[in-house]
Amino acid sequence: MPIIHNLTDRILDIEIRRPEKRNTLDGEMLESLAELFRSAQSDSTVRVVFLHAQPGIFSAGEDLAEEVGAAAGRMMAALSSVTKPVVACVQGPAVGLAVAMLYACDLVYASESSLFSLPY
Repeated sequence: MPIIHNLTDRILDIEIRRPEKRNTLDGEMLESLAELFRSAQSDSTVRVVFLHAQPGIFSAGEDLAEEVGAAAGRMMAALSSVTKPVVACVQGPAVGLAVAMLYACDLVYASESSLFSLPY
């Protein structure tokens, strides 16, 4: 499964894990992220959301092999509505939609290898 999540010590840990596609976000992944963000907001046991990916690349953005506009909108709306702290850790490139996600986070840690690109 490309979106891995775990709740430990009141921290909802969300990992983007699709290295074979440079962690591009397809419709199914975006819907999973939207549901996780909605659940984090409504679940009183969640105190903070931690968003990251496998080391080397945060995300190459949306998967251009499919139309994900509506799913991306739902994910961004869900992420933006989370009132609990959302912390992201970026290692490597973050492109397009991935950068937009970071704008909605409360705190972003970026490694020296981070690269941010908005090719719009």
